[in-house]
Amino acid sequence: MGFLRQKSVRESYRRLAERLRAAFRFIESRRNKTTSQQIAICEVPAPTFFEKQRARHVRKLLRGSSLKKIRTDEVGNLLGLRKGTGGDRCVVVAAHLDTVFPADVVPKVLRSGRRGQVLRAPGIADNAGGVATMLAIIEALDHAGVQTHDDVLFVGTVGEEALGNLRGVRHLLRRASFRKRVSAFIALDGANPRKLVTSGPAIKRYRVTFTARGGHAWGRFGTPSPVHAAGRLIAALASTRVPAAPKTTFNVGIVSDGEHLEARAGVAVTAVPTSAAIEVDLRSERGAGLARLEAPFRAALDRALEEERRRATLDAQTLRVRTEQIGDRPAGRTPRGSRIVRAALECYARFGMPLTCVCSSTDATTPMSLGIPAVTVPHGGRGRNAHTLDESVNIAGRERAIKAALLLIARLAGLVEQKER
Repeated sequence: MGFLRQKSVRESYRRLAERLRAAFRFIESRRNKTTSQQIAICEVPAPTFFEKQRARHVRKLLRGSSLKKIRTDEVGNLLGLRKGTGGDRCVVVAAHLDTVFPADVVPKVLRSGRRGQVLRAPGIADNAGGVATMLAIIEALDHAGVQTHDDVLFVGTVGEEALGNLRGVRHLLRRASFRKRVSAFIALDGANPRKLVTSGPAIKRYRVTFTARGGHAWGRFGTPSPVHAAGRLIAALASTRVPAAPKTTFNVGIVSDGEHLEARAGVAVTAVPTSAAIEVDLRSERGAGLARLEAPFRAALDRALEEERRRATLDAQTLRVRTEQIGDRPAGRTPRGSRIVRAALECYARFGMPLTCVCSSTDATTPMSLGIPAVTVPHGGRGRNAHTLDESVNIAGRERAIKAALLLIARLAGLVEQKER
């Protein structure tokens, strides 16, 4: 019985893919355009909170498409609706616009490798690749005249990275009336051709700032040092044991003066600093695992403060600490037996891309946490060194992923038979 059912499912995907042949051929034919768009998108800086310039660029590229009501919402998300024939239900397809890099990083894409298929620049994969794939899918649907039962809402989201705290997708799904319409959510993010994101970790992020009187390193030796206190906290956190399952992690990603995040803590090697701050990322696949990690973190913070005060021989009580929560993302999960996960696995397998279900923080985490069926799929190519200045992507075979994503959208939104039009 199971064999017959699997055979029937494979046959239904074969028939669906057959109906999308014209769209698939078009995706192959526009590969150079996809590459040019990916490069151009990457070269428009889009730090989190400053995505407007890139949103304008992408909006220009959507001119002439079938999307209706193309607009930018209150927080900066770029939205365009492709109307279906069914009315109420909606499939959301999202690709985040922002990057982790600050405004002074202006990407310039370099090409290398056979036929120039390796693209290298900060943000070229994450997530210029996702936005370029979304544009290719929209144009392929239009070129082939594909009509779906359900509406498809395409969104360039803001605030996916770091301190953005998923603000774009949170805003998109803030209204219960709209959430009820969303039958599926697909995020195009990530250039690992083997990973399907079906869950997202619980995350909390903190900025911890130590302050004190400071002074000359010789003349006021013995006064408490905010940098030493921060160092004690970092060392204690680095020694924290975490379980392998559920996967639980921590990271100190930024050390600064506490006022200007790009500034170093301290002013001179001969001066005891007056302030120092660190930014800490805590996460776990389970909310309970995150709670268990927070306890030793807070204990380590208290110890760091007290130990540095004890070491001080003058002005010990001038050392103070301030803790701010700068990020809070709930965990989310889409069951592996759900329709959207089974469909994603089948669609990518059809194009020779068997996927493994993984946990990662993406735009899809928010709908998952709200009970909306959601996944994050690879947008094509094979990326390396994400979130570094040496980020790159090999775009060989990229079009297979684009076709698989289009097939998934068609499967979830439903295709209208010719006679229904």
